[in-house]
Amino acid sequence: MKRIPFIFTLALFLFGSELFLTHQASAQFTTVGKSKEAIDYTDFKIQPIPAARIFIETLKKDLTTSGHFTEALRGRGDYKIVGEAAMDGPRLNVKLQVVVSAGGSVRYGHMYNSTPQAVRSLAHRYADEILLAIKKKTGIANTSIAYLGEVNGKKEVFLCDYDGGNPRQYTNDRSISMSPTWDPSGQKLLYTSFRKGFPDVYEISVANGQRNRLANFPGLNTGAVFAPNGRDVALVLSKDGNPEIYIMNRQTLKPRRITKTKASAKSTPTWSPDGKQIAFVSDHGGKPNIYIVTPANGRLKQITFEGRENVQPNWSNNNLIAYSSKQGSSYEIRVYNANSGKSQSVLSDGRTDFGHPSWSPNGRHLVTVGELNYVSSLYILDTKEGKVIPIVKGRGSWSAPSWSPHQR
Repeated sequence: MKRIPFIFTLALFLFGSELFLTHQASAQFTTVGKSKEAIDYTDFKIQPIPAARIFIETLKKDLTTSGHFTEALRGRGDYKIVGEAAMDGPRLNVKLQVVVSAGGSVRYGHMYNSTPQAVRSLAHRYADEILLAIKKKTGIANTSIAYLGEVNGKKEVFLCDYDGGNPRQYTNDRSISMSPTWDPSGQKLLYTSFRKGFPDVYEISVANGQRNRLANFPGLNTGAVFAPNGRDVALVLSKDGNPEIYIMNRQTLKPRRITKTKASAKSTPTWSPDGKQIAFVSDHGGKPNIYIVTPANGRLKQITFEGRENVQPNWSNNNLIAYSSKQGSSYEIRVYNANSGKSQSVLSDGRTDFGHPSWSPNGRHLVTVGELNYVSSLYILDTKEGKVIPIVKGRGSWSAPSWSPHQR
């Protein structure tokens, strides 16, 4: 079969692989968690230098974004952060303790240092350790987000910290890139690139950029995502004529076809936490909707019915599937509970198109694309309290975010 470089990708753009959806919107949620605890930072001493100021401001933002803490006025916090951040030669030394305001017992304490250029990463580390020590919760501060950005009319893969800091272009294919996703270790990315003229799937090392081409079958190769076991990959191939969901072992590279619905397009597969099911988009019922397939027996189940179309599913570690749903003239983010079978809207303002949601590893936050007036940005949504935070804005076309596991 001849390779067709672009026409087979049309279905992906129609059915949600790259819904180029800026503007801060009000979120509609849902489950308000336990009352937050307040932290008093006023006894923490910093030298009047940029590195120290960046450290403490980043730490405050990280702990607030976690959804478990607020910043307190002097003397009014549940906890106090004490210590200092000061330069010692070329490095910033940080000595930090978290102390219970009533009684003075120490709940956390550590001393780290870094170069001035790496103080944001240092603050992220402290934030996650403080959250774990006080709340017994795994944080998101030390994670990354992969996403697509436009460079000279081409789509390239970018990386940034979870809060949009430290953005950097990661690929330089000078072509069209699509659908970046992480492996379970957080050490590799899968994505589709036209760098050879055709839509092929590549695996690339985050540490050194080493690249392997995993799938270059005739036709379309895209939507690749690692299973939780780190060995299998689900992806969309059209090598047999129709875009279908396949599973391919990372070592043998031999694909096994999972879906068989003719005359319809498939896109954006996503694995269940136990690796036993795959959610994906298909239009074989007449319009794009989300289905779940069980690879062991091929059993198919439709899970979305509302709105004009439902696309871009992403399955969380706590068994929730976020997706983009067109309601009226705009797209909103909805969440389907795979345990209860119920769905609800979590992000909508009636004007902005929200799409391509990706769960944080702790299953509380989502990163999503929002497009308003043909300008797209990336946002974080705290699904417990409905707080929306812009993280990548400004000039450019930003899309297809994918949140890393905890490792970075």
